Amino acid sequence: MNPLISIIVPVYNNAEHLRDCIRSLKAQTYDNTEMIFVNDGSTDDSQKILEQEGGIEFINKENGGAASARNRGIDEATGEYLTFVDADDYVAENYVEILYNLITKYDVKISFAGVQMTSSKDMTFESSKEDRLIDNDTIMYRLCNQNKMKETIIPCKLYHKSLFEGFRFPEGMTYEDLASTYKLFYKAGKVAETDNTIYAYFMSEGSVMRKHYDLKNFNSENRAWDERVEFYENLNNKKLYEHCLVSAQRNRIANYCKCRKYIGKANAENSKIAEKFKEDYKKIKGSAELSGKDKILFRLFDISPEFCYKVLWPLYDK
Repeated sequence: MNPLISIIVPVYNNAEHLRDCIRSLKAQTYDNTEMIFVNDGSTDDSQKILEQEGGIEFINKENGGAASARNRGIDEATGEYLTFVDADDYVAENYVEILYNLITKYDVKISFAGVQMTSSKDMTFESSKEDRLIDNDTIMYRLCNQNKMKETIIPCKLYHKSLFEGFRFPEGMTYEDLASTYKLFYKAGKVAETDNTIYAYFMSEGSVMRKHYDLKNFNSENRAWDERVEFYENLNNKKLYEHCLVSAQRNRIANYCKCRKYIGKANAENSKIAEKFKEDYKKIKGSAELSGKDKILFRLFDISPEFCYKVLWPLYDK
């Protein structure tokens, strides 16, 4: 018999899309799953929908955020493997099967697949694409690339439960994906990937990526990057560290500008993010990981964060 796989779904005011998510999970071709829905203090009809659905387990808890809900699901899960699906998203019917087949084919503790952002409730999923084994250095490098959503988000991956021994998602902050998945990938060592797109990331008005950028988001993202830079530095791999630091520097510039625009000049300057940028800029001036565009952007921000905000950011933020 195939091992039990726990599907953990944090729920917070997702009544409009929750039935679509449940329907896609009930249709799974893999024959041994448990679905654990964690109602994180919803104030809409989410709990009523969970009560009406049969064949699923759900837990009610006080609101604590997505990380808190996922952690509760981990505590309750009895499966050998875990996967996470957000309640306003939906997946292909062979979502679990594809991820598990990768685990067994390559003998790994994490497998992951393609994600597609969509506003459609009836997306056509891709299938019969290539898959591959990825060594640890390669995946750690990719986690710091500019386009890294596939690698970074918590959903659309299958994890062996042993990876969560002594590990939980950071609570009390946003950007918990950015702050955590690289640690799980590093712990897993080699991983497996498919080019199949099997996860629909539904971009509703309530989706986290569309929420207003506030001080909590700003502080959480900066904290996540600072922690990641420290983690990579301790790997004693110069190429990985410099690649991570270059990525962090790009994000610091973006975060400074977003803070100036949405939160205020005082918050951006008092955060000392520009000072942190200048301090780390000295470490990578001659790095091979810097592209030509990076060299220009970093030099300009080092000279004048104000110029970058007033002149460059409006061009980027259209």
